[in-house]
Amino acid sequence: MRLSVATLLLAMALNGTAQEQEADAPGPTNTVFLEGLGQAIFWSANYEHTEYASDRFAMHLRFGIGLWSTETVSSYIALPITFSASYGDIHRAEAGAGFLFYNYGNSGPSATRVAETLFPTFHAGYRMQKEYGGLFLRAGLMIANVEDKLAFRDTREKWGYNPYVCVGTTF
Repeated sequence: MRLSVATLLLAMALNGTAQEQEADAPGPTNTVFLEGLGQAIFWSANYEHTEYASDRFAMHLRFGIGLWSTETVSSYIALPITFSASYGDIHRAEAGAGFLFYNYGNSGPSATRVAETLFPTFHAGYRMQKEYGGLFLRAGLMIANVEDKLAFRDTREKWGYNPYVCVGTTF
């Protein structure tokens, strides 16, 4: 009888510990998404990792790549890197900063212009990210110190802006 009671108590204690560990386990922390406009100017494919997450606050690190070609610019490559913080439940406010490296130029026999630059970017907006993964949405405004760089609309002397919309999945 004593052995049965001791076994029952031990099983209950182990079950409680397993449930506590399961409750503390973080949810999905990786996201892949496509962004229209935004950090890479035209579009980009991105990977984001949630570095820290609590009940309402999270910090995210994102890497992306954008490629583009037009009649006047035959090659364009953009590499955005951002760090952001978000606050909320499923629907979150988000703000962050980062850098954009890009290279553009003409190729072929009329290769007359090639430019590379790195400049700071800032963004703020809305983020929908479910706790257990699935659909991921973002929308907002990116502001950058662009001076007279290609493809930005100048709002003041050195600042440009770009709205953005993102769709992806968290896993």
